[in-house]
Amino acid sequence: MAMDLAKDNTRKLYHHFLLNAFGSALVASVFGLVDMAMMGNYQGASGPAALAVVSPVWNVVYSLGLLTGIGSSVIYASKKGDEEETVDPNSYFTLGLVLTLILCVLETVIFSVWLEPILIFFGATDETLPLCVSYLSVAKYLFPLFTMSNFLAAFLRNDKAPGLATIAVISGGVFNIVFDYVFIFVLDMGMGGAGLATSLGMALNCLIQSSHFLSKKNALRLAPISCFFSRSGAILTNGFSSFFVDVAMGIVSVAFNNQIKSLYGLDSTTYLAVYGVAVNLYVFAQCSAYGIGQASQPIISFNYGAKLNKRVLNILKYALVTSAIVSVVALAITESIPSLITEAFMGNDQTVISIAPSLLRPYCSCFIFLPFNVVITYFYQGILRGKTAFIVSLARGAILPVSLIFLLPMIDSSLLWWALPIGEAVTTIAILPVLIKNVKELKKVPSSEGTLVA
Repeated sequence: MAMDLAKDNTRKLYHHFLLNAFGSALVASVFGLVDMAMMGNYQGASGPAALAVVSPVWNVVYSLGLLTGIGSSVIYASKKGDEEETVDPNSYFTLGLVLTLILCVLETVIFSVWLEPILIFFGATDETLPLCVSYLSVAKYLFPLFTMSNFLAAFLRNDKAPGLATIAVISGGVFNIVFDYVFIFVLDMGMGGAGLATSLGMALNCLIQSSHFLSKKNALRLAPISCFFSRSGAILTNGFSSFFVDVAMGIVSVAFNNQIKSLYGLDSTTYLAVYGVAVNLYVFAQCSAYGIGQASQPIISFNYGAKLNKRVLNILKYALVTSAIVSVVALAITESIPSLITEAFMGNDQTVISIAPSLLRPYCSCFIFLPFNVVITYFYQGILRGKTAFIVSLARGAILPVSLIFLLPMIDSSLLWWALPIGEAVTTIAILPVLIKNVKELKKVPSSEGTLVA
């Protein structure tokens, strides 16, 4: 039965989209978690340390798909929701696809030609650089699959096929788990095997998502493109905040990696291993927040375009409640059993396990604020306030944490691990009064439902 984003019960709609988007986002984070756990047990501390260096690469290639995917699909959904709109919504799908293909070509060239200098800039040491290169030996040629996956997932959610995106992510994740073990341990391929399993899992993901275009329910099609530069600007502007949410984590990781090298010297591999665990926990929490934001965005965008503001605010309420639940669960787990978590990634490396709790606990306290900040970013994108979404993303994603990463250790080196929590907290405090004001404005605007939105 087809879903009606303008008429179906908002709670049921939200739960339907949440089940699919949340599941997709969580399983997507499994790619990094599985690689980290298996390489920690296979390679020791140097394996997770190398993956901490590689993590900004994934942030870049994934975020480019969010840039064009979210940017164009939000406008696509809004145009579909506005009955007075004369522009074919599929022109934005076509333009988004073109922009994605351009970015895929650029990223392949850049990472193929300058991979080692980039990894050194990202924090690789003499010990970790060969491992990083081995891990990406095949993956660097398949980066476009990771970018295209996020682009396709954004449009599947907005074309009423979130379930297929979930199936694709789960299938790719299960493949990655199984073949990580086969390639790393059975075939003794080490880091190269982990990278190969991840890449092939993503290839399967893209293949399954692409099957949507053969479905009778598919409403996506190629359409003529007009006003290329102005509409490209609109897509990139609207998608930039989602792009920046992800790529900013890469920026923060680069700063964190290099500060660890500077502060801990010969012990940097041990501390990078702890950071490798920390950043994967962060990705897991952030992916959960992505799932909430991506579940709410298509419904918000459609109803905002249709001027059904009461429904927009209902979805926002559900999203904020879900984000609060994620905060409580993530914080409870990471604060209560940091040693057990580290042991799962490191095996019996007692050096890493002994120092991990004192570092993970402050770092993971950022989970109090992170889900709220990410969900609000998606909300502002959904109501086409890209500037506000960008400011939130820029503040929490780069300006505050990067500044704090370099400033706090001047007081005490241990304060490095408080940089993200403080940055997230300041962002929440700053955006909350703005959000309250904007919600009041939406309540006052006459709704197409025939009454003022209460």
